[in-house]
Amino acid sequence: MGPAFEMVLLWAASFAAGMLASRAIVFGKYAPFGVALVAAAPKRGLPAAVIGCLIGYVLPSPVYVPIRYISAVLAAACLRWALGDLKRLSASAAFAPLITFLPLVFTGMTAGLIANAFMSTLSMYAAESLLSAGVSYFLQRASSLFTNRRGISTLGTRDIASVAVFLSVAALALNSVTILEISPGRIFIVWMVLLAARLGGVAGGAVAGIAAGMLLGFSDTGISPLSGAYGLGGLMAGAFSPLGKVGAACAFFLSCTVGSLRVGSLNSVLYGMIESAIGGAIFIVVPISRRLETLFVPRRDGLAAAGLRRSAVMKLDYAADALRSVHETVDEIAQKMEAVCAPDVHEVYRRACAEVCAGCGLHTYCWEKNKSRTDDVFAGLTPVLREKGKVENSDFGDYFVEHCGRTGELREAVNARYGEFLSRETAQLRATEVKNAVEEQFATASALLADLAQELSLHEQFDTEAAERVDEVLRSYGVVPVQVCCRIDRFGRMTVEAETSRAYKVRLNRAALTQDLSRACGRNFAQPSVSASQNRCLFQLSERPLYHVECGSARHICGHGNLCGDCTDGFYDGCGRYIAVISDGMGTGGRAAVDGAMAAGMMKTLLQAGIGFACAAKVVNAALMAKSGDESLATLDVLCIDLFTGEAQVYKAGAPATFFCSDKEVVVTQLPSLPVGILHEVEFPGVSQLMQAGDFAVMVSDGVTASGTGWLTDFLEGWHGHDAAKLADEIVERAERERRDGHDDDITVYTVFLK
Repeated sequence: MGPAFEMVLLWAASFAAGMLASRAIVFGKYAPFGVALVAAAPKRGLPAAVIGCLIGYVLPSPVYVPIRYISAVLAAACLRWALGDLKRLSASAAFAPLITFLPLVFTGMTAGLIANAFMSTLSMYAAESLLSAGVSYFLQRASSLFTNRRGISTLGTRDIASVAVFLSVAALALNSVTILEISPGRIFIVWMVLLAARLGGVAGGAVAGIAAGMLLGFSDTGISPLSGAYGLGGLMAGAFSPLGKVGAACAFFLSCTVGSLRVGSLNSVLYGMIESAIGGAIFIVVPISRRLETLFVPRRDGLAAAGLRRSAVMKLDYAADALRSVHETVDEIAQKMEAVCAPDVHEVYRRACAEVCAGCGLHTYCWEKNKSRTDDVFAGLTPVLREKGKVENSDFGDYFVEHCGRTGELREAVNARYGEFLSRETAQLRATEVKNAVEEQFATASALLADLAQELSLHEQFDTEAAERVDEVLRSYGVVPVQVCCRIDRFGRMTVEAETSRAYKVRLNRAALTQDLSRACGRNFAQPSVSASQNRCLFQLSERPLYHVECGSARHICGHGNLCGDCTDGFYDGCGRYIAVISDGMGTGGRAAVDGAMAAGMMKTLLQAGIGFACAAKVVNAALMAKSGDESLATLDVLCIDLFTGEAQVYKAGAPATFFCSDKEVVVTQLPSLPVGILHEVEFPGVSQLMQAGDFAVMVSDGVTASGTGWLTDFLEGWHGHDAAKLADEIVERAERERRDGHDDDITVYTVFLK
């Protein structure tokens, strides 16, 4: 369906609605609903709605002073045009009622005063203005349902009432048209109420019956006794709807007849019975569309099921993507290492010569006049480097040594660059091995996704009442949401997601909006984040936690090299928790760097995808176990702090102790375990520690505790600062001094302050 056809369809619908609304008469001679329709019509269909209303008022009818309604329609259209750019006002629920009430009451009072009308007439003008303003609220809501293309399975009780009022106004326009005293409009209303009762049960039937009966009660045909009977009939039809179409139709017919016997004349009751019978027969014969089957479904069940399904699918897709992209992480690490390591053995010589020969006065002699002979000398160094791992001055040859005054410097540069080359070569091999191993473990990881889906279905729920309140708050700010979801995670915390069209480009006071949404939901939210795509805009709010963290990290690389076997990372999981990870690859250099980076990177990716700590550790262990020949080991140290409660959880696989520090004491948390990558069955034990504001935790690699933990405990007991980064630096410096065994190792410290 193209845009042009959609526009034609919208204009045709708006024109027809305007015609019908202007012909709907109440109190015998008043027709205010055309003004209500103009106030509530979609902006793009407003011209067609105005034309339809004007034609409807011009045509002959029993309407009293039609020129007054024509003036009111034009006034309402002008107000819509003048105030349409005020997004916050025009999107308010009170906008359409206000635009309806003001023209009607002013034109009515003016006409009454000019004609010296009695107080009763002025009261009728006021009554029709109030009635029309109330109807315009429902018409505006019904209009937004169609223009925003809301899924019909998400309609709530107010939406049902809005649709019922809209259809009742159309039926009211046909109410005065009769065939042998039988009204097609009332037959249509009977069918509509029965349909609502059949599909929506007691709630759907009662809402539709009351809405239709309310408007019929103000009509001019003398059937007001039947209007109350429609509400009773809808209620009983909904109660008997499980018996099928025939049961619902019979219940409506009997209830409507009994309800009107005591208050109506014999003729009105008789014609009402005939209309109910005809409407019921049409209802029984005409099949119900599958799309209509969800029209009156209560919003609570629809949103809960649909929202849960969407959330589960979204998270499972994210987890699957995360697992598929693990091998891309390896490639990324390899690319980063190329920036600090020589890409091939010829680059070793190029870098060494760039460092030493660039400032030498004999550069022209060696690299231009005798370039071929110089290249041969360096080419002869490659077998020596491969065999011994380093070169001596004599390996350059007598001729080179005699003519080069910087042979010693060149030798040191070549040996240093070749060491980097070996690290890079080892790292590339390890990256390839781990990548192949991870790809073989996808079957194991896919089983974890099933566990994740089950966990989501058990622990997540949706608060639809809060979603409705959020919807109202957003509308008051000029933002009309397509759908709103208030999700409560397994920790009892609410996340609000509201999707809107990008057509609503409204400047928002985020602080005020956050306060109003917090008040509406009874929770303390942080300010919303807004992300926009091509056609949509997504508002996301999470509860504001009680605490926040300040983190610091420092490291010492063994031998002051370029590659560290320790890898650290810290992140928020989106559920009010901060997670820090340290992984230490066994050994030093390129192999350890790959093992540590892969273990930490996979752990972070899996935890962010919603996979539990134990399951994530199993995936990492399986990946490192699938090795080709050489051992592939890494420790895992995870600290998870709940920022709402201050509870800290520690999980370890072969990692050293974690230190929790407060004003009173230092608690050393040790959990004996093995690194991942050794055994097929991995244990990932955990322990909890309660933290308060002002406390901090210190995570370290084994390079810090090589000389024991006593010195670090004493150091932390005497440390009273508040700078996380400074503390990490001081611990690293002290750890280097404390190690007296003559060995060097990678040293990493990660500090987390709770504030």
